Amino acid sequence: MLDGCIEQITSFLTSDIGISFERKKEIFVHKISELMRAQNIEKCEELYFRLINKEKPYYALLEELLVSQSFFYREESDIEILVEFIEKRGQASILSLPCANGEEPYTIAIELLERGIENFDILAMDLNPKAIQRAKKGWYKTRDLRNVPPAILAKYFDRYKECYEIKKEVKQKVEFVCANLFEQKWSPFVFDAILCKNLFIYLDERYKMEALNIFGRWLKKDGLLFLSFSDYFKAHPCFDRISKEHRSIYKKVECNEKSGLYFEWGDG
Repeated sequence: MLDGCIEQITSFLTSDIGISFERKKEIFVHKISELMRAQNIEKCEELYFRLINKEKPYYALLEELLVSQSFFYREESDIEILVEFIEKRGQASILSLPCANGEEPYTIAIELLERGIENFDILAMDLNPKAIQRAKKGWYKTRDLRNVPPAILAKYFDRYKECYEIKKEVKQKVEFVCANLFEQKWSPFVFDAILCKNLFIYLDERYKMEALNIFGRWLKKDGLLFLSFSDYFKAHPCFDRISKEHRSIYKKVECNEKSGLYFEWGDG
C-alpha cells in the first residue's frame, strides 16, 4: 500500500516541479518517512492529499529535497563572460534560477556595478520559500563569502560580528520570487541572459526539453543561457553551444515550431 502511495507522490512532484526521483528512490522514501514523523502524519495517503493541496508539508518537503547551497563568485569565469556580454549590450535583464540563497544574483549585481553598469535588473527565482526569505534578507556567514575579494567585501557588505549583510545598493538591483519555472507565463523575449545552474541534474529528458522550450521563449535574440557542466542535454533547436572545455554556455538562435520547438503553455 505504501509503495503505491509513494508512486503517487513521485508522479505528482514530477508533474508539479519536473524533478525525477527514480535514481534516488531509497533516499526519497526515507525523506518521506521523516517528513511524516515530523508532521505527525500517520498515513501516506494523508500526506499525499496535503501535498497536492500544497499545505505546510508540501513546502517542508521542498526544503528537504531541494538543496539550497551555493557561494559567492562560484564559476567565476562564467560571471566574467556574462559581464563582458552585458557591457557590449549596454543594458540587460537577467534571470537566475534556481537562485538558492541569493549568492549568484548578488555576485552578478556586484560585478556589474563594479564595471560601472547600472542599467540592469536581475530576477532571481527558486522553489524553496525559505531560501528566498534568506536571499531577501541578505545575511551571510563567512564561509559563504570565502571567494569574495577583501576589497569587494568591504565595499558591498556591512559586518555584524560573524555575519555580513549585503548593502542596499546591491539588494535593490535584484528581485527575488518564490516560483515554479514550469508554471510561469511571462511575455516572450524578456531576458538578455539566463543562468540556470544545477537544475538539469534533477530533471528527466522530457522536463529538460520543456525547460529549454521555456528559456527559448524568454530569451531575446542572441541571448545567452548559462548551465553547469553537469547539466547535460542532447540538443535543442533554439540553442547553439558557444563554449568549450568545462563551460556550458549557449546562444539563442532563430527557432520556431517548425524546427521542433513547442511551448505547451504559450500563446504560439
